[in-house]
Amino acid sequence: MINWHFVRMLGLGDSFHPLISGAKKRRRIFDDLETIYRRYRNRNIFRFMSDENLRIYIAGITRKTDRGYELVYSPEWESQVYRTGMHDFDIWRDLPKLQVPTLFIRGAETDTFMQNAAKLVKRKQPKAWVESLDKSTHLLPLERPQEVFNSMQSFLKTLESGSVLPKARQQAG
Repeated sequence: MINWHFVRMLGLGDSFHPLISGAKKRRRIFDDLETIYRRYRNRNIFRFMSDENLRIYIAGITRKTDRGYELVYSPEWESQVYRTGMHDFDIWRDLPKLQVPTLFIRGAETDTFMQNAAKLVKRKQPKAWVESLDKSTHLLPLERPQEVFNSMQSFLKTLESGSVLPKARQQAG
């Protein structure tokens, strides 16, 4: 595995991170919302999102300008999101110190919060509640909004009742 701290110190993070170069080249202006929809509908990352939710998502990330529809976030901002992920290792170091009840919900098909990371959460913080939702990615709130809501409600009701978290719900799977 690449030592990201070393890569960043050399100023090479942007070159080595595959999502940063893509973000910097991303098309930003489109003639109409339908064009964006057709392009996004074919992308693997949106495969579990309903047509309705994809259209809502697109409306939320664009603004009408005199040149067409523009993505509201800049390539620099998107690149910075990916850049920060390269040095979020403090999260893992500090996870055992977490004192509040915590729910992690991950998409089973995600490429950002992998199965092994979910297991690491459970190892470092056994009190955490980790759930995986099938047929979802890191966009799971948009893909499975009702299931995410239900998981959150169940978690909160468990806390409210003061009962111990059910063992089956604590599994990082």
